[in-house]
Parts: sequence; structure tokens; C-alpha cells
Amino acid sequence: RWWSSSGVPQIRNNEMNLNHIALVCSSAENADRFFQTCLGLKKTAIKNLSAEISEKLFNRTEAFQMLYYSNDSLAFEIFVSEQTDRVEKSLGHVCIDVRNREAFIEKCQTEELEVLKIPKGDSLLVFIKDYDGNAYEIKERNS
Repeated sequence: RWWSSSGVPQIRNNEMNLNHIALVCSSAENADRFFQTCLGLKKTAIKNLSAEISEKLFNRTEAFQMLYYSNDSLAFEIFVSEQTDRVEKSLGHVCIDVRNREAFIEKCQTEELEVLKIPKGDSLLVFIKDYDGNAYEIKERNS
């Protein structure tokens, strides 16, 4: 594995890149507040997924609004649904590298997000949860 100039992890033979991460939020307002205000991403598109395609792909019979947020190295596809995918005791999370973890934590606390700081040996694990309970591990970028 190596890192491209945009910071995206890539397979050495360039056969594969991470395209986007898909999550569920209960409202466009929650998504905007988290992805634009907290993460500083740009909303790049709003699309709709028909009930027909939703049923074929996800076995869900309803249509969904889909919101897209990104920067040069990170992209999220957000399905807006009152029925979130939150599972109690879920291990699922997204890991994000930030330039200044302490400043990012302060910003998240200002936005009233849940911040978890767990000591692990000589290091500190930091997780935040967005307004719908999606978990994000926060690491400080080395360069």
C-alpha cells in the first residue's frame, strides 16, 4: 500500500482505489451539519434512488434522497432515512486522518458531538459519533 499525492491509500499496482463511503443519516440537516460544518467537506450532489432500485440493491422498498460530500481525498454518499442503520454495539466505523486532532476534537465538541477518548498503552484512541450515531475514529496525520 502507498499514499497518493492527494492522501488516498492505493494498492501499489493501481488496480484499486476507495471511491466513497456510504452511510445513513436521519436528515439532510444532520448530514450538512456534520459533513460540511464539522468535516469541512463540500456538498457536491443531491440525487434520488428509486424504490425499485432500492429494493433490488438493498431489499428496502422505499426511495431515498442521496447526498454527496467530498474533498480531494475523501468522499461520502449519504442516504437520508428516518430508519438509520444504527446497530447497538456495532464495530463498524470510518477512520479519518486530520491535520490537527486536538483542534478537530474541539470543533466537534463545539458542535455538541459525542467524543470518546480511550487510553491505550502510550496512545489515545479518539472516536466521535455524528448526530445519527455513525462512528468515526480520528487519527492525526503524520505529515
